[in-house]
Amino acid sequence: MTTIETAFTTSINNSGLFATLTRLAGEVGNWLERVQQRQQLAELDERVLQDIGVSRTATPGRKSASPSGAPSSDLGRDPV
Repeated sequence: MTTIETAFTTSINNSGLFATLTRLAGEVGNWLERVQQRQQLAELDERVLQDIGVSRTATPGRKSASPSGAPSSDLGRDPV
């Protein structure tokens, strides 16, 4: 394989890696944003939640839910 062919092949492989890393970084950013939104909702009082049309049961609290949204009581359990 010539130097040009090797450089072109490496460039193609690296662009796939770059795209994958970019997608991964975007997903991590989305996850962190959802965590922050859940924390902010958990800090709102009942009156404010009622004003925006959300109930406390629809807003996972920081202590009652993991960042993924699963109740903390379900963590570590085998799926049924």
